[in-house]
Amino acid sequence: MGCAPSKIEAQVDMPRAKDEVSTATTATTAKQTKLDGTPSGSPAISLRSALSASILGTPPGSPIDVIDLFNPSAVGAVLSDPHFVRLVTQYQHGVEATLHEIVLQWKRLADEQARAKYILRSFDVPNHGLARVRTLYHHRRYVFTPELVTLLASYGCTAIVEYLHSKEPTETATFFTCATMDAAAQSGKLGLVEFLHAHRTEGCTHRAMDYAAMGGHMAIVEFLHVHRSEGCSVEAMNGAARKGNLEIVRFLHENRHEGCDHSAADSAALQGHLDVVRFFCDHRRSDIASDSALAAAIEKGHVAIVELLLETFPSEGNTLKMLCDAARRGHLPIIKYLYKQRAEATRYTSQAIFYANQKGHTGLVAYLEAEQRHLVSQLA
Repeated sequence: MGCAPSKIEAQVDMPRAKDEVSTATTATTAKQTKLDGTPSGSPAISLRSALSASILGTPPGSPIDVIDLFNPSAVGAVLSDPHFVRLVTQYQHGVEATLHEIVLQWKRLADEQARAKYILRSFDVPNHGLARVRTLYHHRRYVFTPELVTLLASYGCTAIVEYLHSKEPTETATFFTCATMDAAAQSGKLGLVEFLHAHRTEGCTHRAMDYAAMGGHMAIVEFLHVHRSEGCSVEAMNGAARKGNLEIVRFLHENRHEGCDHSAADSAALQGHLDVVRFFCDHRRSDIASDSALAAAIEKGHVAIVELLLETFPSEGNTLKMLCDAARRGHLPIIKYLYKQRAEATRYTSQAIFYANQKGHTGLVAYLEAEQRHLVSQLA
């Protein structure tokens, strides 16, 4: 027959049960604490409690479920904290959103020249070109091509070119070429030309002096003549004559041997550069093709140049052609000069009237018809 435990035995067993429950609770707490990242036996203030205190403003040690960190309000609290966002993004590798878009668009372009022009437009050089170049070079160096650096030099972006030089020693350079100095000369930036000459080894081509002469950059022409050996081509004097730059024409004539071709005088006559045409008549007469130079001057109505050329080459020029060309373009002063200097011009008045009437030069037609009547009356 079983017996129930005595009252005393029950009282004795109660502390043992409490101890077992306490031991189990302590073990569970220690297990939870280890999962939270705190050492066993330390106060149960977990990492998530610390984060909660820092981010959400809850007191340290407050109970918090880890899932709370991923609910919308908690995430919003994190992302709206400027200090916390700066800490996260400070070590994020990449480029800012605007530059990222620039690179994406750059990749869509197939032509290297188009790519170079796109990057240059995106730099916004007057405001923060160099700052953007630094960022882009650090993160996306591959966008810097010979075409881009040449374009930068042609726009005279001296500070950017110097920065890229500091990043690309001459022995490892991949995007500096001889075209860089050519473009610098074209832009008229003497300081950039001097910098490339002193610090780079790629040199230039004859186009550097050609471009400088065409652009009227006398100081660069002189520098290249003294310090470089690439020389120039006939395009240097041709271009200087076309722009009417007598100073450069004279310098090249006196110091260089490349000379020019007949297009130099032709273009000077076409543009009305009387002093340049006179220089050729005095010093480089053999480079003048009189017929084409006369045709150019008549086309634009430069009567002073027509007079100079006919005085220099009195037997040159087809009178009928010159008279008809002048009539077609309505240049009365040239027609008057031809009537005065060339007696045979009056024989072609009918043809001149035809062309003047065809182009609607009514005033010139009236003058020619009056001259024709006067001529007939003299012969009667």
